[in-house]
Amino acid sequence: KFLTEINHWLVNPIHQYGVMIAPQLWYGNQYPIWSSLEKGQAWVAPSAGSPPAARALLAMLGEGECFCREFSAKEIRDIIDRYCKAAKLALQAGFDFIEIHGCHGHNLPHQFFSPLDNRRGDAYGGTLENRMRFGIELARAVRLAIGNYPLFWRLSAEEGLSGGFTLQESIQYAAALVEAGVDVIDVTYGHEGINETAPSRAYGWAPEGWEPLGTFVPFAEAIKRRVSVPVVGVGRIHTSEVAEAVLSEGKCDLDALGRQLLADPEWVEKVRDSRWDDIRPCIGCNRCIDHFSEGKPIRCAVNAALGREEEFEISKAKDSKTVYIIGGGPAGMEAARIAALR
Repeated sequence: KFLTEINHWLVNPIHQYGVMIAPQLWYGNQYPIWSSLEKGQAWVAPSAGSPPAARALLAMLGEGECFCREFSAKEIRDIIDRYCKAAKLALQAGFDFIEIHGCHGHNLPHQFFSPLDNRRGDAYGGTLENRMRFGIELARAVRLAIGNYPLFWRLSAEEGLSGGFTLQESIQYAAALVEAGVDVIDVTYGHEGINETAPSRAYGWAPEGWEPLGTFVPFAEAIKRRVSVPVVGVGRIHTSEVAEAVLSEGKCDLDALGRQLLADPEWVEKVRDSRWDDIRPCIGCNRCIDHFSEGKPIRCAVNAALGREEEFEISKAKDSKTVYIIGGGPAGMEAARIAALR
């Protein structure tokens, strides 16, 4: 019944527009409860200790330190099996492909690859080869589970933290994942919540307005030179000029847009129809992420209707009239815009 409802309410409506859809499979082992932490709940990690992602979450929630216990080898096998079951269920629900979320520090594939999180002494830790082992075994298992369906893998090119993995290590990891059966490498950057090169309150993995457009594309370009599969670029690809240049110059094979589609959900349609001046640009303020991280409904500084599209539906007025707007600040300009649309 659950799979049928997902297909009815999510997958089929999207397919009607000729669009493909996939879930990101994410194992948030250091987020046992997002909005409130229950005392005594077990926190787990590749190695025992207080890992960066958990510390960042606790700091955001105003909590103290945490201590994670180490995964056993049996738990590792069980988790890989659960990934495979989730992937097969997603395909049964009608999704078109699968993406493994393996980046930004807050999930298991990233943590096993990271020397900051992974200090194990067995076959899953220590050397680069051992730190790649969990991800490679996971990729092989999911590939067998889903057959010929496309398999994407989202990978941080660097962690942006002292002692974290490097771009050269990520390049080797990406090549190994491709050999294990991954069809597309989706390249991002950084570690959630903390980043030593970013200003206070900044999200290293979600570049803010002062960062250059296409800021993470060079990482994807470096990985693309070493793998034989399509590579996705991301990081403030907010204009059609940047999106086209990334592809035409051969830096990446696919563009990924996130926050820009929150600012303007019709971005793709407007680019297709050359309606450049109609695009509402994302300004990289990260208000969307701030609200979500605080457990509030998602909001956008430049799109007041985000998440409330039905409530704020703009329809033609029954009787047209002349409207005078007094004042040209943000409120006045928005009032003029809405009045013109109506």
